[in-house]
Formats: sequence, C-alpha cells, structure tokens
Amino acid sequence: MGRRLIHFVAQVALVLFFPVLSHKGIFWRYKVMGLAFTARNRGKFKRMDKDVFLSSDLILRGPEFIEIGRGASVGPRCSLTVWDVGMNSGRVCLKIGDDTSIGEGAHITAANSIQIGNNVLFGKHITVSDNNHGDTTLAAVEVPPPQRPLVSKGPVVIEDNVWIGDKATILAGVTIGRGAIVAANSVVTHDVPVACVVAGVPARLVKRME
Repeated sequence: MGRRLIHFVAQVALVLFFPVLSHKGIFWRYKVMGLAFTARNRGKFKRMDKDVFLSSDLILRGPEFIEIGRGASVGPRCSLTVWDVGMNSGRVCLKIGDDTSIGEGAHITAANSIQIGNNVLFGKHITVSDNNHGDTTLAAVEVPPPQRPLVSKGPVVIEDNVWIGDKATILAGVTIGRGAIVAANSVVTHDVPVACVVAGVPARLVKRME
C-alpha cells in the first residue's frame, strides 16, 4: 500500500506542479515518475542497493533474478529481461554494478548470466545478449524462430570502467576487460582485452591504451 501511495502522490504532483510543455517540466516529470517506479518495484528485485534510478517506461521481466548496485541508473525505453529456462536456474542471471549508467534504449537479455561491473557507461541503443533462439543446425531451421528453445554460448562479463558506444552489440560468451572502450556500432563476438579499444563488425582491436 505504501508504494501505491507514493506512486499516486507523484502523479498528482506532476499534474499540479510540472507543466508538460516546458523543458524543465518534462525533465522533472521524468525524474519523479522514475523515482516512483523505482520505489514501487524495489521489492521485486533479488537485490537493489541505495540511490538506484529506473526510468518509469522500463520493460522488465524476471526481476527476481536481477541485482542492481548502488547509484546505478537505467535510462528511458530500456528493457531488462531474464529468462529462467534452466541454464542458471535459481541464481542471479543479471547483475549491474555500482554507479553504472545504462543509456536510453538499451536491451539487456539473459538466459545464462550477464555480469556488468562498476562505473560502466552505456551509450544509447546498446544490446547485450547471452542467448539465441535455437542453434544453427539444419534441424533447427525447420522450427519457426519463436518456437526454438533459447540456447547460450556462454555468459557475458563486462568488467569495471568500460565505456560502450551507441548501438554496439555484445554477444554471448564475451568478456570485456577493465577499462576497455567499444566503439559505436560495433558487434563484439570475442573477448576484449583490458584497456583496449575495439571497433567494427565484428569488433577488432584498434588500440592498446598505455
């Protein structure tokens, strides 16, 4: 009941105090609605630390398998989905570290395990996935894609202080080393070493930071 009351009060405040057409009003509307959404859904997560912010339009599935660290934020039009299909049953499948910022439009989907470290910065419209619909055998292609079982080539690990540019895609079985930079529009299919820059499709090493 307490969370519902918070949500109701927030909605009333938006109508009374924040004009929809002003830039400042839009910003505060976004903040207040996000804080209300975060408070209302806090108890659904496996763990959520202090000062977390979730945008109110977040698409959420399987929050009981998700941990979010202190000060982390998830921007507008994102989706966090965990599919409990027996690969990692009963364990945390998606972990977001302290002070990590997930940018607008990110799609993070786990059926095995995705571990995102501390102080990671996501740009906009980034995809992180540890699973696919079926494998690449001839037998699998006879089954309509929505009916194929989820399979995973391995967990995804994104270590601390990583920066991922807009529209990058991180695929299953990949570890991105501490301090690495993934350029915009890259598709990461193999491990990225510590303190390196990768770019391209598929992503390749372009620089080692010294």
